Amino acid sequence: MIGWAVDEGADMLIGETFYYAEEAFKALEVMKKANLPTVLTISPMGENKMRDGMSVVDTCKELEQRGADVVGLNCFRGPATMLPFLKEIRKAVKCHVGALPIPYRTNEKFPTFFNLPDRDDCGCPSPHGRTFPTALDPHFCNRYEIGQFAKWSNILGIHILVFVVVLTQC
Repeated sequence: MIGWAVDEGADMLIGETFYYAEEAFKALEVMKKANLPTVLTISPMGENKMRDGMSVVDTCKELEQRGADVVGLNCFRGPATMLPFLKEIRKAVKCHVGALPIPYRTNEKFPTFFNLPDRDDCGCPSPHGRTFPTALDPHFCNRYEIGQFAKWSNILGIHILVFVVVLTQC
């Protein structure tokens, strides 16, 4: 894939959604051979660490040391559970930091959107027995929540923001 990207004139390479640190390190190693700027964003699951045990911040520090131009987080977490990590990452690295939250109201008990529950009294149909992947609608952040996340990110010096929306078809 990297060869194809280079052949087609890519300006930069983006690797994302890594929940194993070693997988992110290997991807970066391959990407750096293309001599293009690299963005590596990781996606820690609900355990708040990488699946192979490395901390989120240490993973980003190691990615920077191995040559990533941008490190950060993407898409499993909403603004509320991503921002605390971004604060720590911003303090720990000198390179650019990227943030790609999913616009759902994740929280400390449910830090990723995969296991967000519906209200107990809802009685709402959900064919999967949980809101993910097709009944997440009531968990969307509103424009003010997204605006506040963007303001805090800017204050932290995080200027690469992309909001990811997952749409699934029944």
